[in-house]
Amino acid sequence: MGLPRELSLDDAGRLLQSPARELERLRRDHNGARDVVVRDRPWQSDRRGNMLEIDLVVADAARAAFAVELAAGSAAPTTITVKPDSITLNAMTAAIDRGPGPARRLRVFVDRTLVEVFVDGRTAITQEVPAIPADAAVAIVPAGNDRSLAIERLDIWSLAPIW
Repeated sequence: MGLPRELSLDDAGRLLQSPARELERLRRDHNGARDVVVRDRPWQSDRRGNMLEIDLVVADAARAAFAVELAAGSAAPTTITVKPDSITLNAMTAAIDRGPGPARRLRVFVDRTLVEVFVDGRTAITQEVPAIPADAAVAIVPAGNDRSLAIERLDIWSLAPIW
């Protein structure tokens, strides 16, 4: 079961989807970063947990290749791999329909055993995953030829349970 979504159409008649705005009420403790360039090694967040919202905007979507690791450093991290034309959540892959502008925006929702990712409001992927530990670390790992990633904005919130 996925998150509630807001659906609309862009000017060309393509479906747009984003998480319902009401989910913002679940946000709690916040960590953020602006204008960070990650080179050669992972960037690790101070925010840990298994109920999170991650809002990540990276520059140059046409070249950006990177991974978001949940439970980074553990024996079995959940990995979201983003390439210019696709996204992979563990072993499930979906094509990315490029959004407008040069940046790429990922909104990642983590709820213990479920991960849902929205890419540029155009592509969404949801998967049940092995239980993510309550103290799971989040890491952004650059990939691609030059092993660098320009992060325009990164916000991570812990989320309150809805029950």
